[in-house]
Amino acid sequence: MRERLFPYPSPLRCTLAIGEEAYLREKMRTGAVDVGGHEQNVRMHVTLEPWAETDLPLLERANTPEMTRYIGGPEPPEKLIERNERYLRLSASGEAAMFRIEVDGEPAGGIGYWPVDHDGVPAYETGWNTLPEFQRRGVAREALRMLIPLVVARGDRELLVAYPGVDNPGSNALCRGAGFTHTGSGTEPWRGGELHYNVWVLTL
Repeated sequence: MRERLFPYPSPLRCTLAIGEEAYLREKMRTGAVDVGGHEQNVRMHVTLEPWAETDLPLLERANTPEMTRYIGGPEPPEKLIERNERYLRLSASGEAAMFRIEVDGEPAGGIGYWPVDHDGVPAYETGWNTLPEFQRRGVAREALRMLIPLVVARGDRELLVAYPGVDNPGSNALCRGAGFTHTGSGTEPWRGGELHYNVWVLTL
């Protein structure tokens, strides 16, 4: 996975309200999205904020066995430092984009896109994570919905691709729900083992 960072001039904002899953799907197009359980009525404010130097702790919080079980397990601390520096370095170059997902101003995860070659065609790849306390609440789905127009606005590549692990039901369902098409699967060496992944493609 080749996370990158591209500076976006201002936070992108969307309001979320807790509610029914079916209603979430209906409201995805509008930005007023209901997520979560049946017994709450809490309005959440989700933003995508450009990745900052101070976001290293967010990488550390995501580097647990639970959070990395689909991608070969945790990385050593020095790799996290390198990753954070890479996000920041590529921010200045404008090559790609990485965002911190916030819910009501609290860091909830990360999402981004970066240039890749997909079967000989220039494309952008996307990837994301959300911390455990924000999972199963529609936060990642909304973050991806907000990200896609940013990729479209660049206008320089026609495909957005994602490669979640074949055993990662949440990310595969997220791709399907966002309109990606499943085009196959593959295997590649990864963190001392092998990563078996699905290929999802969205035509921009």
